[in-house]
Amino acid sequence: MEINRNTLLVLTFGLEGDTLKNALIAGEYCRMGLAMFPEIVGPACLEAAINAYHHVSMPKHLITPHVILTPDTLPQFYHRTETGWRIRLDTVQEQLSVPLNIDQITPRPAATLPNSIGFVVPFSDHEWYKNLIACMQSHADRLGIELEIIDAAQHLENEVAQRKRGIALAAAALVQPGDVILIDGGQITTYLAEELTGKENITVITNSITVFDVLRNCPNITLISTGGLLRHSSETLIGPTAEAVLRELRADKLFLAITGMSLDFGLSHTNVAEVTMKQAMIRAAREVILLADHTKFEQESVIQVAPATVLHKLITDNALPASLRLELSKLGIEVILATT
Repeated sequence: MEINRNTLLVLTFGLEGDTLKNALIAGEYCRMGLAMFPEIVGPACLEAAINAYHHVSMPKHLITPHVILTPDTLPQFYHRTETGWRIRLDTVQEQLSVPLNIDQITPRPAATLPNSIGFVVPFSDHEWYKNLIACMQSHADRLGIELEIIDAAQHLENEVAQRKRGIALAAAALVQPGDVILIDGGQITTYLAEELTGKENITVITNSITVFDVLRNCPNITLISTGGLLRHSSETLIGPTAEAVLRELRADKLFLAITGMSLDFGLSHTNVAEVTMKQAMIRAAREVILLADHTKFEQESVIQVAPATVLHKLITDNALPASLRLELSKLGIEVILATT
């Protein structure tokens, strides 16, 4: 479909990077843009950290400059060079409020500066933050300060993975010789399978391809696949065939995984085909054990799997609030906190 450019007005939130500046100056789709000046914000962040290092009193909030630019006003604040757009720093300082002195010329004695400064970036792939980091790095290099960039998303991902492994280890400790266990699909249950490879005389029933692959070469484990239709995105087997198999089987313990858990809505998940399989697993098990890190709680996915009262045990990490642990215990659920 071809769009008439004369009927389209785009106002961008953030005007960082040459792509949007080029689009703005061309005056086609992009008619205005909110410039937030990472060239100013980056050095200001470092100067604020240096002030904090010296215990200098600062305002509670530092408001950095921002302005809506149009094709007519863009050249007032930026000029185009062979290597891209460059800020007119003098214009910004004259016309807008810069919260801290970001003098980039006068040298300062190294003895008055911290050796390193850390910056936690929430969205490392976002162009605004990429430009901000580049400006911070340039200012830090000029001052001889080591800048350490911490990717918050990656840090959180690593922490959650570590917590999931702790939960899997605690779950494996519940498995005894002679047990018949059902294992659901998911990352946390894959970690559980890895912990079970040294177990003796157990039977594992699973609809997870990854769990099956982890355990397939363990002669000490009787391994049963439910069969069924492969759902590629989750590497699980689902559908009427798999559910029919579970109607003919009985397990001592089910290790269940979900995407959401709340007291009101109970256990919930994102995909209806996987939900019916999880419900079949619950019916096939004498004991239902939920494996879920704290990020799954107070979350409600699209489809309910079962009320919370279906659970016998919950294995989670120690970041789950004490108030929520108390409410779950009132429902008769044994809450086990894994160590990491």
